[in-house]
Amino acid sequence: MAASSQALLGLDLGTSSVKTVLFDLDGNVLAAAQGDYPTRRPHPGWAEQDPEAWWEAVVATVRQVVRVANMQPVAVGIASQSSAVVAVSPEGRVLRPALLWLDRRAQAQCEEISQTVPEADFVRLCGNRLDPSYVLPKLLWLRRHEPQVYDQARWFLHANGFLAYRLTGTASTDLTEGGMSLLYDMSASDWSPELLTRFDLPAERLPPMCEPTQVVGTVSAKAAKETGLAEGLPVVAGAMDLLAAATGAGVLTPGQSFLVLGTAAVLAAVIPEPQPHPDLQMHNHALPGRWVHAANVDFGGAVLGWLRSVLGQAGAQLSFADMASLAEATYPQPSDLLFLPYLVGQRAPLWDDHCRGGFLGLQPEHTAGHLIRAVLEGTALALGRVQALQENVHGRTLEEIRITGGPSALPLVNQIVADVTGRSVLVMDAPEVTCHGAALLAGLGAGLYRSPEDLGQVIRVKQRFEPRAEWHERYATLQRRLAEIYEATRPLLSRWAAEEAGT
Repeated sequence: MAASSQALLGLDLGTSSVKTVLFDLDGNVLAAAQGDYPTRRPHPGWAEQDPEAWWEAVVATVRQVVRVANMQPVAVGIASQSSAVVAVSPEGRVLRPALLWLDRRAQAQCEEISQTVPEADFVRLCGNRLDPSYVLPKLLWLRRHEPQVYDQARWFLHANGFLAYRLTGTASTDLTEGGMSLLYDMSASDWSPELLTRFDLPAERLPPMCEPTQVVGTVSAKAAKETGLAEGLPVVAGAMDLLAAATGAGVLTPGQSFLVLGTAAVLAAVIPEPQPHPDLQMHNHALPGRWVHAANVDFGGAVLGWLRSVLGQAGAQLSFADMASLAEATYPQPSDLLFLPYLVGQRAPLWDDHCRGGFLGLQPEHTAGHLIRAVLEGTALALGRVQALQENVHGRTLEEIRITGGPSALPLVNQIVADVTGRSVLVMDAPEVTCHGAALLAGLGAGLYRSPEDLGQVIRVKQRFEPRAEWHERYATLQRRLAEIYEATRPLLSRWAAEEAGT
């Protein structure tokens, strides 16, 4: 392995901010920075961001880390939020705001698509079922509602592909995004000619499909001037944030599992071969020869921030540590307040566009601490439902769960997850696991690590939380009750949605 005096740059373009970290080859942080950008919701169900705001945040944070560390990286890796659609002109100009994974506007296109291709065919070909968050329905929405944008676009890029394009001038996408495009041939690890033909989509406007560790280009003179990076640095294709996080957490072999608490809370497990299942998302791992099954609580990682904002509007200025302390003060009494955590609709495993969140069991004696506790427990209980599905599909238990993301800095969160799942929870010794995963992919692509097995030497566990049997038993009861609440409210919410659509 090369000397650790060299550095790798990892970018994580998330749903709310970009995190930029410079690591040495032993995994130590040399410098880190974060830049935020807003999400626009011009209509109900829409969610957009300006890719130029992404780029401005990347430029600012890259300049900062290079200046603070006073050194250049030897390669650049990029992780990003999944399923964004960025339309760019032949000159590289962004033609409209990016449609995010949170965007649900293409529901009508999904209904049209299902008349052309049965959902089972998408599962068979792509490993994933039809959903408006994915790329195909968004492209069809653009073609129907914004034909001028659709016709002018030279490339339809993913989020990490857009950053790689800005850095190198070369268009690319990566295999981890393939299945969620719904235009992917899983067996060939490439765009599906069959699906492109069925929907009359131009293959020449979809960028080449690349391995996440593949060097797609080098930092251009223009990008070097803007970012402060050295011209000619290799840039790898990168990966969806979930799979970069798996790499950074050392979840590399079949049977391992991990939980990412980003905007969504995603529980995923590595599998040795493709195993499409209609209630699970399936992705190529960022490393070759392995795949990942995943399912989500789609606002589960962000819900604590949402509640902090709500309490802040009432004058309570709380840090996340303050919130954890308030929740801890409600113990050891058993939970008598349940929170349904489905605030924004759900992808796998529920595939329910109309579900919503709510508290059940509110009483006058409940405090802010009880609300906070219920939010944390409700998210973990919903993840327990995902765990049960995965273990049933795979025919084996999850031995341990490696956890990453902002809320994992709170010991209470990790203990609740351990108690709900009945599994050991391991917290990684890296402040930004997803950025580290992106940097490791860059290191593999640049030849600084010989093989994926080398990565285990620079990935460390910081803390371990063991499940408590008495709490696991209590949470099993609450998990059943939460599932009953969801099933009872599902038809009601669907009817309400239909009534709203008819007005």
